[in-house]
Parts: sequence; structure tokens; C-alpha cells
Amino acid sequence: MTRIARAVAALSVLIVLSLAPAAGASPGWVTPVASLPSAGSSIPEDVQVVSDPQGDTAVVWLEGGSIWESERPAGGSFTAPSKITTAGSETLNPTNSVAITSGGLIYVFFLSNGGGSHTDVASKQLGSTTWSVEELEIHSNTNPPVQPVVGAVTPSGEAVGIWVEDIKGEFNHAVWRYAMKPRGSSTWSAAANIGGEGDAFEGSQPALAMDPNGDAVFAYSSNASLSHPIAAASSLDAGAPGWTAPAGISDGSQSLGGGLAVAIDAKGTATAAWARNNGANNIVQFATRSLGKAWEAAPAGSTSTPGPNDLSPLGTSAGTPSIAIEPDGTTTVAWVAGDSVNERTRPGSGGAFNAATTIASTETFPEEGQVALAAGADGSMVALWDAKEVVSAARRAPGAATFSAAPNLPGTADTKPSGAADNQGNVGVAWVNRTSFPFVVQATGLAVAPPTISNLVFPSTAIAGAPFAYSATLGSDRWSPVTGLWNFGDGTTGPLAGMKTYTGGGSFTATLTASDSVGNTTTVHMPITVTVATSPGGKGPAAPGGNAAPSVLVAGSAAISAKTGTGSATFTCDAPAGESCVISGKLEIAATKGSAAKKSKPKAPIVVGTFSGTIAGGKIGKIVFKLNKTGRALLKRKHKLKVVAIGSSKDHAGQSVKIDKQITLTLRKK
Repeated sequence: MTRIARAVAALSVLIVLSLAPAAGASPGWVTPVASLPSAGSSIPEDVQVVSDPQGDTAVVWLEGGSIWESERPAGGSFTAPSKITTAGSETLNPTNSVAITSGGLIYVFFLSNGGGSHTDVASKQLGSTTWSVEELEIHSNTNPPVQPVVGAVTPSGEAVGIWVEDIKGEFNHAVWRYAMKPRGSSTWSAAANIGGEGDAFEGSQPALAMDPNGDAVFAYSSNASLSHPIAAASSLDAGAPGWTAPAGISDGSQSLGGGLAVAIDAKGTATAAWARNNGANNIVQFATRSLGKAWEAAPAGSTSTPGPNDLSPLGTSAGTPSIAIEPDGTTTVAWVAGDSVNERTRPGSGGAFNAATTIASTETFPEEGQVALAAGADGSMVALWDAKEVVSAARRAPGAATFSAAPNLPGTADTKPSGAADNQGNVGVAWVNRTSFPFVVQATGLAVAPPTISNLVFPSTAIAGAPFAYSATLGSDRWSPVTGLWNFGDGTTGPLAGMKTYTGGGSFTATLTASDSVGNTTTVHMPITVTVATSPGGKGPAAPGGNAAPSVLVAGSAAISAKTGTGSATFTCDAPAGESCVISGKLEIAATKGSAAKKSKPKAPIVVGTFSGTIAGGKIGKIVFKLNKTGRALLKRKHKLKVVAIGSSKDHAGQSVKIDKQITLTLRKK
């Protein structure tokens, strides 16, 4: 039985989507999680995670005196853990020790005691297997470096490292030292002091942050009074010759009750947070600094009267706070207090922090410890914390005022989480799993961003009984596999790409749904009108093996080269596989009418070119348009020319259908 080859819905609709308009967010943890066992048998500690904007993620931790690293390119898998160096006898600060640039260059700041104490920074490009290790300062046995060592890096690669150095080996003579590396350089500056002797001491819990412009802030617990530690801070504005003299930012009458946290937004506004002890409880406080100005110190409160910079309420002891800033400057401080995890947020426009709120979670009994916050470039925020043998989580969606409970991290016996977000709000997370000894670092991702759909090919019209090709491209999901499924609106479904035949006429809406493994979806809807072909006499459907009605060339466009006078348009051949559509014809425009006396005698159309091509059955192909001298002259003058394509499409048996449709030609200069 012979089937007529015809061009259906020519210039098949090609829609390029960077993100389909209908998306459903269902953030969830990707399973199974990745276990990252090292070759040692010690307890992993100081786990830290960094992610670049593209979603490439690195996990770094200390185990058995060595620093280990595993990494995962977006859409890939975690590598087997490996040591950064083979020296051993290394120490890592629990926070602010690992950083990554927007281009995926990883930095690790640490203290090495192998062959004498020295402060080091290791760096490598994500995907490389070779670390470059540099000593930030050559130390003597008289003035050795001591823990901690912290570092920060801007997205463009400007970096700073800070450490403590004992002077004469005496506790009250310790000093902060720093070195910097300009963006685009591989050379670190000579080390210099921040402040003077006695400003630093071993174990002084520093916090360090840099904004994208290279403005840096540094906060730490100072024991300069030799009676009790207070919060102190220093700053280094981009282009300044050195750090400002350290100054107290908490009231000297009350001691610190825990560590500090600091962050800085894109405008250079910095916020530090810590817990002060009022004699009864630890109360979270904050201080701020605007770019180019001094820190605004926080006054103390009492056991009965809160201070103006207090964030946590009186009557309950708070743990060490964490702080994170969204791209618009929205600043969130979170802490554990009793049986709840609490937060306060200040809008990016400035002003006061909101009232303290409890972060919703599936667990009601958090353990003591610091909350890990991960701010996404999409304006989201994720909180993670220990909660009785599980790691609990909550997420604040972009634009939302409060956190919503998220599922616990997969598994049990989990502790010490760390997380980092990419520019879509996906979060890479790592933690220590204590199910059995030796304990092991595990990692996974919170998949947030829905899949993307692009390069969508689906016709707007078709003929009943005639197959046509369709296709689409799904963007690679950074944390989860993605699948696509079509629902054609007639009770049938199909894969991401293939051939489709509607058996009857009517109007339908085909829907493509892209899904990842955790339930994030993206959908796009494509309306299509299906007509029933009629016999040559116009008296009902075409009989099997007979000629079908002329096919329709949907009004579209083709770009024509100004140099060659040629261009192309996309046709779909609905003939079965093994057959082909041989398409040819001429391009015409209506003749310009003459005087009024001649209007009753219409002139014949002017032929301005031809079109031709052969397309395999069931495929999409290009038909070439070629203008003659007259057509090229008209198009060069008008830059846009409406023509009528008159011709036919023949099958292998020589049976043909007509092509008679308007198309717009545009001038392509190159």
C-alpha cells in the first residue's frame, strides 16, 4: 500500500527555552548518599564544604593528622578521597579554612607541624589531581605559628590568610599575622601584623569574610585584658594599605560565651555575631560596620535588661551563632537555644533585625552546636544542625519570610554538617556518619532547581494519520538525573524525542514534563491542530493508498544571504521510514499593478526564485531557497520580502501533493 509523502507543518515550530514557564519546586535530598572513606582509621573532624556558582562542590576534612579532599563536578560523582599533602601532622580550623573561586579554584588554609611549624595554603583547580602548596611565612622556633589559620577568597581569586604567631613563645605576646594574594596573581605578599602583641592568643576562634570587591573583615575573641575574652574586629577595605587597628566590639564588662561569626555583603557592610555571658546566660549579640567606617560596638545588657544589640532573648542560653548573607544583603543570624533553633533576619535594605523566630523542623530536640547556614544566589537560605543522631534541615525559599521544615538528611547517626549553595539554590552537604567505626564522611545534595527544557521542536499543525517528528533537550541537573515524558493530549504518551501520529482530527495540547529524582518538575504546553485529509474530490477522507489533500506550508520565515541569495527553512517529512519527500517549486510575488485602465487585467506573478530539497521519511530537514537576480534585487532593497511558495512534494511512487503558502524572506547580511 503506497503512502503519500507530504510536508506537514513546514517550518516546524522551533522553540528555544532556557527555562520552561511552568516549574514545580520540590526540594529533596539526593539518594543514595556518597560515602567518602579515607585510608585511615581515625575520627573525621572539621568537615567543610564549598561550591562554586556552577554547582561544582568540594569537601575537605581533617582525619588522622592529614587533610583529605573529595570533589564532585556538577552532574557528576564524588571522587575517592585523597590527601592534600603527605606530610601529616596538620591541623585545620573548624570553619573559614576552605574557599573556592567562581572558576572552581579550591583553597585550603592549614597549619603544618611536619618538619617544624608553618602556615600553608594549598590550591588546585577542581578536576585536577595536583595540589600546589605554599608556605605563607617562614617561621622560627622562637616565633612559631599556632592554631588557628583561616582564609577567605573572592569569586575572582583575591585571597587572604590569617594566623596566630607566638612571639618569644609567650602567651601574652601572640600576634595576628596575614598575607594576601591579588586576583590574577599566584604570588602571596610578605606576611605582616594585624594589631600588636597580645591581641591574639591560641584558640581565639577567629572569623573571616571577604566581599566580591576584596573588602575584608576579621572578628575574633580577644584576651588583651588578660581577664576574660571579648569580641574584637579589624577590617581591610579594598585598596587600603593595611588592616585597621583591632578594636573591641563587645562590652568589656562581660565575657564571651562562645565563638564568633562574621559576614560581609556586596556593598561592604559587615556584621559580626557572638554570644556574651551576662552572668546567667549566653546572649547572642551583633555589631555592624559600613564600608570605610568604624565598627559600631554593641553595648552590654544585664540579666534583667536586654542590650540594644541583643538578638536572643534573656532567660535562655544560646549557642555560638552562625551568620549568612544573601546577594541582596539580607542578613540572617541563627543559633541553638534549649529545644529550638532560632533566627533573626535583617532585610537587605537595612534597618532592624526582625523578631526572633523558631526555625521549623521535623525534630524538636536539637543538640548543642553551631547551625550551618548556606545562602543561595537565588535568595534562598538553608539551615542544618545536629538533632539527636540525625541532621535536621530547614529552607527559606526566595522571597519567603520564614523557614519551612525540610526532610532530615538521609540516614541516622549523622553529625557535624556543613553546606554550601550554588547560584540556583542547590546545596551540597557533608557530615560525619557514626554508624560504625571507623566513622566516615558522607555527602549529598539538596536538589532545588527544576530541570530546564530547550530546543523544543513540535509542530502547531498536523494531518490525522500522518506521523511527524518531535524532540526537545533537557538541561543537565546538577544533583539528580532528569527524565522527560510527553502527554500528547489524546490519551497517549511518548518519550522525549520520537515520532507521533494523531489518529483523528481536533485541537490538542501536548505537554512535556521534565522531572528529577526528588520531584522537581518543569512543564511546557504545545497546542496543535490536527486536520483530517480529504479525497481529491473533497468528498470525505482519503482512501488508503490514494492521494491526500494538499499539505500546508505554515507561514514562516527564512533568512537569505545577501552574498549568495540562498537560505533555508525547516520541513518535516511525514512519510514512513524508508520513503522520502522530494520537494520543489518556485517562489512568486504578485506583480505591481499598473494604471487604473489596466487594473481589470491582473498581471501574472513574478517568479523571484526556487526552492528544492529531499527529506527522509519521518525526519526533519532543510529545504533550500534560491533567489534569482530579480528576487535578490528586491530583497536587498526592501530587506524583507513576502513570497508565495508554489510547488509539490512527491513520494517515491511519484504521487504528489501541492504546496501553496506564503513565507517571509529576510535579508541576512553575513
